[in-house]
Amino acid sequence: MRSKSNSEYKSDLAKCKNLKQVLIHNQFDIDLFWNQDPKGVFAKYKNDSKLIKR
Repeated sequence: MRSKSNSEYKSDLAKCKNLKQVLIHNQFDIDLFWNQDPKGVFAKYKNDSKLIKR
């Protein structure tokens, strides 16, 4: 997926039909994306990425 500009990236991502392959190709790592549990009012949104089947 190659966006023409940063402003088009979000809409291009939403239109992507092969997102899993794009993420794999670009070596996306969920552990780096969400690497700690949030604090305060967002504490209920834990990092359960290890529970996702790969």
